[in-house]
Amino acid sequence: MRPELTRKEIKKLTLTCIKNNDFEGIIALSKRDTRVLSIIITYTYDKSTDLCWTAINLAGKLIAYIGTYDLKRAKERLDRLVMGMNKRSYVVSWSSPEIIGEAVRENPEHFEEYIPILIAFSRSDTGENIFLAGIIHALSRIIEKHNKYLSGGVLAIIDGALKSNFPEWVAASLIASRRLNLHVDENIINDIKNNSATASVYYKEHIRILPINELAMTLSLT
Repeated sequence: MRPELTRKEIKKLTLTCIKNNDFEGIIALSKRDTRVLSIIITYTYDKSTDLCWTAINLAGKLIAYIGTYDLKRAKERLDRLVMGMNKRSYVVSWSSPEIIGEAVRENPEHFEEYIPILIAFSRSDTGENIFLAGIIHALSRIIEKHNKYLSGGVLAIIDGALKSNFPEWVAASLIASRRLNLHVDENIINDIKNNSATASVYYKEHIRILPINELAMTLSLT
């Protein structure tokens, strides 16, 4: 039997796997120590880095994998991520939507019930929503692989965000539109051509900071 790892050791090994985007290594580590998932999630808070996004993807995939043999544990973790999106939560889980999205993308059979939850969190009475860009990212990632989840509600979320004054929302919706091959209204395109506000986006496995109009050109939407 292998000796039990200390938290310092498991954290170091987990970080190495994240840096190498080594999912097989993550699975092997998680079989030795259940703390691996929690450790990965600690690296998902700074979305300005590629490392964070790799951790987001690995966390979601690991939850999906856990769901194949311990569904109760996997759903408990997803429920905790949902709780972290609640205004009453003491700890805000900034990357909850994206992690949930990756889990659903990898294992919709067990986790499709979280899609309407993501959609519900897209609504805001104040017009402000710190999770909306992440929700759009998550939904588009799910639908990219499982088109049956594309709905009028999802299209309305993307369309509304495209028309907003929040650069991160517009950027997320532009990427979602390209990812899902959605038609973007010509009037919206004309507005975007004049939109030089910058946004931080994760696209094609890298963080980019681009003006909205330049992003649209990069995505061949203008």
